[in-house]
Amino acid sequence: MKDTAFIINTARGSLIDEAALVDALEHGQIAGAALDVLETEPMSKDNPLRNFDNVWITSHLAGQTVEARERAGIAAARTVIDVLDGKEPVGLIA
Repeated sequence: MKDTAFIINTARGSLIDEAALVDALEHGQIAGAALDVLETEPMSKDNPLRNFDNVWITSHLAGQTVEARERAGIAAARTVIDVLDGKEPVGLIA
């Protein structure tokens, strides 16, 4: 990975080896990281990722913005209306 790269993980904490990430950050092998998930949650007070100014960590809440909640509510309402109208809901998984 280029030393100018930032790694972003919003999926699963286990996708990134945090010890390897800390090592890469300490040695300037990566520019930084943005993490919404961690290997162990909640994050411990002694987690070394806390020591970097170029690491941003959210408490698995990055998708909990006002806008995201509004979109989810609208999508749920549309689904209910579709079902009441006898239509197949968008995104139905059978």
